[in-house]
Amino acid sequence: MLVWAQRGAFAVLIVFAVFVRADALGDPNYWYDEAITSLRVAGHTERQLAAFAATHPWFPIGELRQFVEVNEQTGLSDTIGSLAGEDPQHAPLYYVTARIWARVFGSSVEVGRGLAVLMSLFALAAMYWLCLELFVKTGAFTSRLVCWLGVLAMALSPYQVAVAREHREYSMWVLAMTLGCAAFLRALRKNTRNAWILYGAAMAVSLYTHLFSAIALAALGAFLLCKERFRLTRAVWAFAGASAAAGLSCLPWLFVLLARRGTAENGLGWVQQFTHGRFQLRFSISPAIQLANVSFWDSGEILMDLPRISQAATLFVPVIVLIASWWFARGPRKVCAGFAAALIASVSGTLFAVDFLTGSNSGWAMRYAVPSNLGWLLALTSLLAVATIDLGKWTGFVRALAGVFVLIGAISAVIVHDEKHTFLKAWEPNEEIVDFLNTNARAAVVSDDFVGSVLTLSHEVRDDLPLSWRARCYSCPRVLEPLVDIPLPGGAAGQTFFFRSWVNVPFVLLQPLVERFFSDQLGDPRFHTRPVELGHPQGSLFLLTPR
Repeated sequence: MLVWAQRGAFAVLIVFAVFVRADALGDPNYWYDEAITSLRVAGHTERQLAAFAATHPWFPIGELRQFVEVNEQTGLSDTIGSLAGEDPQHAPLYYVTARIWARVFGSSVEVGRGLAVLMSLFALAAMYWLCLELFVKTGAFTSRLVCWLGVLAMALSPYQVAVAREHREYSMWVLAMTLGCAAFLRALRKNTRNAWILYGAAMAVSLYTHLFSAIALAALGAFLLCKERFRLTRAVWAFAGASAAAGLSCLPWLFVLLARRGTAENGLGWVQQFTHGRFQLRFSISPAIQLANVSFWDSGEILMDLPRISQAATLFVPVIVLIASWWFARGPRKVCAGFAAALIASVSGTLFAVDFLTGSNSGWAMRYAVPSNLGWLLALTSLLAVATIDLGKWTGFVRALAGVFVLIGAISAVIVHDEKHTFLKAWEPNEEIVDFLNTNARAAVVSDDFVGSVLTLSHEVRDDLPLSWRARCYSCPRVLEPLVDIPLPGGAAGQTFFFRSWVNVPFVLLQPLVERFFSDQLGDPRFHTRPVELGHPQGSLFLLTPR
């Protein structure tokens, strides 16, 4: 009876994981980075879009759809060329895979996100293998139940659910990184040539999915050196050889990155634009803490009405998990705790150091921290596994506590499923602005916004909305200078509205500029500016009236 109950629970878990990932994929807001992903997959560039806008004084915004739909006019070489020319910091494997997927199933947002969902579900199976290698094959636990607990932790993780519902490469990176870690542990256990070849191949796939896999690879090397007590054993040499082979396989793309280094630096310009200054400990460490929080549950949503308790839980729950996972580690379990700690420290630790020393804000892009999230899930898995064995008089209490934690995690997963805006999204159109433009038949829009912002807007508004646009992009002649460059070609009937998301504009410049729009002090002799009243103050849509 117990076996059948466990199997039933596992079946419910899988169904739940599929539901929170795959249900209503069209509901979450389509945001800036997803729009750029669609552009790359379709084999077009931001410069092409800017050139199109420059040669069309007015055009229906729906015409932008041709740049995000996969068709026979472009090929795989165009997809790779788009990345190499404008976004070389992004490895190409996901984009090539997504293009093939779109050729078969279509180019809609839901279909694109469906690929991410599929990768996320495969990652659950990879997580089972990883836990098998880490917890069972090492002798840390005898029951394979711990493998299902690892699947449970990944299935309920708000971070994993949010990643799975976006048309971006990070769901594929979760899969590749989980497989790479499992292959690494298998290679350590078998220490055969074929096992190390499998590890090298898995890490090559991970590197071609995201270049930050190199940081995780370094963390695995540090873990192995500590495990071998800094002796150059056969396993260390084999790891070095397999890792070097994985790195050498990525040389073609590394040459592209070096050749387009300036373009990559421009594309990452936002890292320094929103700086809070150097040596800001609280600002620099906060992303790592928040990542740990959303790896287990989202206390900000669960405890929304209790902000002080929420802040305390955000800090103390990860600390408790770390301390408890090490406290209960005995014998082989210390290796498990060390492996999880190495992954946790990999990307989160690196980005913390960079942000603290340089004043950048790279850590706030939590999508970069896939390996660290995986480490947190392994730490949680070890605790859940401990809760299933005999702890003497504390057994009932610990199991009840673990049950409550799992229930809260499930609630958090459902909350992320229901949200239109998640902690991974940086910008998407305000719903009230979208509703206003869709219901105002006399509206025409002028903009000098970034390509990603206008592509995102075009997905939400009616296709026949007239648009005049002077595009910005990090590979375009116009990036942030001039700060305002409003087109007004004339010839539009009805009312003209200026739209600007203000994405990528540094805080120090943003507030005074928006205040000038609000007070009609822009100084442009062509028009007055007045914010559109939408029930609350907003600074993205302004009515332009002739002077």
